[in-house]
Amino acid sequence: MLQPQANETAAASVAVKLPEFWKNDPAMWFAQAEAQFVLAGVTRDATKFYHIIAKVDQSVLCHISDLVANPPENDKYMSIKARLLSRFEMSAQAKMEKLLNSCDLGDMKPTHLLARMQDLTAGLKVDDGLMKMLFLQRLPGSVKAVLTIHDGTLSKLAEMADKMVDTTSTHVAAVAPPPSSQIGDIDGQIAHLTAEIRKLKEFTRSKHERNRSSSRTRPDTDDETVCWYHRKYGVQVGTSTESRRLSILDRTHSIRFLIDTGSDVSILPATRKDKTKPPIPFILHAANSTNIKTFDKRFLYVDLGLRRRFSWLQT
Repeated sequence: MLQPQANETAAASVAVKLPEFWKNDPAMWFAQAEAQFVLAGVTRDATKFYHIIAKVDQSVLCHISDLVANPPENDKYMSIKARLLSRFEMSAQAKMEKLLNSCDLGDMKPTHLLARMQDLTAGLKVDDGLMKMLFLQRLPGSVKAVLTIHDGTLSKLAEMADKMVDTTSTHVAAVAPPPSSQIGDIDGQIAHLTAEIRKLKEFTRSKHERNRSSSRTRPDTDDETVCWYHRKYGVQVGTSTESRRLSILDRTHSIRFLIDTGSDVSILPATRKDKTKPPIPFILHAANSTNIKTFDKRFLYVDLGLRRRFSWLQT
């Protein structure tokens, strides 16, 4: 006759069917495992411990090899759970960076996007206003324009966005073929543009040849250490012609931004008012590996002298 302990082990081996360990969401994986333990009536610490070991692959097993080789006398399950959560759970900073930079709508429904964003903010103190702004920023323009003026909850906004996206995706515009007269006009315009492009190429080629000949006779007194942009535009590309850094001016705020094609974020100097706030979890790192505190993230509408203004997320 089987003992109670053996009965539990035999029942657990049949009733508990855990999925493979989720490296990208260990907390939810343990929540599902514990739900199965309750349904199967598994209460023994050792039984839970060995079920967990059975569902991790070799890439995960190396993180708990000491616990597998020498299981602790007590709290086996809690020990292995704490170890795996500490190794695979996303940090607060990583969650914030992913929320700000990598969480896009793609082919998801807006309600699914919101659920993903709320999962990333679990345990973080994210303001509802910021959450609404980030959510609306990732929606199609036609949907965002309508929902921006709506005061409902985020869940309600996401449900409305689902209906709007479904509605717009079902409408297919029927395009009538243009009449033959318009086709003839288009052909004429194409021929004219082709001739203009040919003239432009010839002009550019002759100008390039003249520049090459003049560069051979340029006096030696020219400052070859100054880049072409500074020789041509001077202070328009920087604070002075002695600078080697390119920058661009925002006409609205009179702020000059450094042009750096290798940067990942755009930053603004913190004001005295900003420094009275507690730092946010988003931390920058200087070239000497020291941490740089940040105090806020805000959208700045900049005028770069082009045809329209741009919305730019600044740290």
